Amino acid sequence: MDKIDVGIVGCGYVANGHLEAWRKAKQASVVAVSDVNESLVKNTARIWKVPFSHKSLSEMIEQGKVNLVDICTPPQTHASLAIQAMEAGLSVLIEKPMTMTTKDADEIVK
Repeated sequence: MDKIDVGIVGCGYVANGHLEAWRKAKQASVVAVSDVNESLVKNTARIWKVPFSHKSLSEMIEQGKVNLVDICTPPQTHASLAIQAMEAGLSVLIEKPMTMTTKDADEIVK
């Protein structure tokens, strides 16, 4: 099995549980975090010893260090972020709720 290089999108409260879970996954490591809040993302990277921090998913994708994105943002942002990541060829993990509308869920599936 190939190693999974994970990028966490969103560094709020929910992300901490995801970071802890990824730390226990033997075939994976979190290599990048992103958040629009610059101080929050830098602090998260420092606390969790994540090598790269970004102000956006776009910036994370451009760097090319991740092959899976774990979306830990508010549900209304899940669809656009998931679609952006999948269009870049990345695998995506979305916690429930997947989206706030069936239309957004259908867009992700497409």
